[in-house]
Amino acid sequence: MATIATVLPANNVGSFVVSPTLTTGADTFVYKQSAKQVLFIKNDSASPAAIVVDGADGTTIDPGVIGATINVAPGYTITVPAGQIHCVLLSKIRAFLNGTIAVTGGGADVFAWIVEL
Repeated sequence: MATIATVLPANNVGSFVVSPTLTTGADTFVYKQSAKQVLFIKNDSASPAAIVVDGADGTTIDPGVIGATINVAPGYTITVPAGQIHCVLLSKIRAFLNGTIAVTGGGADVFAWIVEL
């Protein structure tokens, strides 16, 4: 299990190196509600990658506007086509990030990193 690397641009002057984490299919990261974090996933493989971000304590949420609960237990899926990079602002999917976070579906030629602004 790899911990996905976090980049802190504020700690650098000018340009800096980003060292992505090669995903293993069973990775993790720490979500900080107090920080603005963006998760990037780069798929260098020849086929799409379906990455699932899932907090261990996620069950259901009640958004209060549709009159029904939403199941967040399966996690949040990010499908990244071959040769592309996708990103997600983690605060927008925070309901999926409760508890220990597992990132599955990665593997050879799929890289991830978090930028904390």
